[in-house]
Amino acid sequence: MSRRLKGFTLVELLVVIGIIAVLISVLLPALNKVRQQAARIKCQANLRTIMQASLMYADENKNQFPFCNWGSYNGLVTTSANYGGGWEFFVDANIRQGFGGDLDGAWNPNPPIDGVMTGVLWPYIKQLAAYHCPMDTDPANENWTGTHWLSSYLANGAQCGFPNTGATPPASLTALKGKPGLKATQFPHSADCAMYWEAVENTYNGVSPVGGTGWNDGASGPQQEVLSDRHQNGANIAFLDGHVDWWDVGTYNYYAQLPVTATAGEVCPGGYPNPLWCCPPSIWPHGGPVVANWVRF
Repeated sequence: MSRRLKGFTLVELLVVIGIIAVLISVLLPALNKVRQQAARIKCQANLRTIMQASLMYADENKNQFPFCNWGSYNGLVTTSANYGGGWEFFVDANIRQGFGGDLDGAWNPNPPIDGVMTGVLWPYIKQLAAYHCPMDTDPANENWTGTHWLSSYLANGAQCGFPNTGATPPASLTALKGKPGLKATQFPHSADCAMYWEAVENTYNGVSPVGGTGWNDGASGPQQEVLSDRHQNGANIAFLDGHVDWWDVGTYNYYAQLPVTATAGEVCPGGYPNPLWCCPPSIWPHGGPVVANWVRF
């Protein structure tokens, strides 16, 4: 006498499928949040690596920071404020001959992704992945242009005194032309001085960056190339003492757009510099020059 095996009924299968669907709908948001958090932590590690490399460079160069790459990646060091060897790339296309391969000569229309190998921090970092946020690694989807090919991050123009931003610079800033910039010891309150941030160079929430051309160099004024919102409406910022913080876009915009309340022609929120406008008083007496067409948030 044969025994008949009993299978699942259609109703039972539908119940099981329904339970699985519910579990997936519950777990997917949690998994996505974990994935985003992991990317944010890796991005923080990248910025910490860049900041530590800058400090190591300064230790070996009499406290001199690397040039912040304020200026075109095909500029001429003899005819502009460009110094040459910067944190992100070597400026002068004529002198860049000899690096080899796609690093040689002019970069048109965009730099090669390994162009950071010409920068003075490369010997300390030696990882291309450290220059890009893990959530910013697809040129086709991100529409990369200019120095975005080199890095997701920009240096604070405070490192070289915010040159060429609309105000007449004092002699102390004019003297920086053709030089790498400032020394670490010139910045007071190192824990409050933002040196690098994860940037975006396009209109955000209807507000366009003030002045400049998108991804044209390796540095920025706080109003020109603003903080990305890549990590849950915010992004990471590296500070002079080596620590990295996550800031929301609103906090960044608050400091970047504070109104001028001090000496005309200078940025001085409330009479004092802030973490973004942190140029040493010996260079700009109140933190930095006023950018034309001040944007209000």
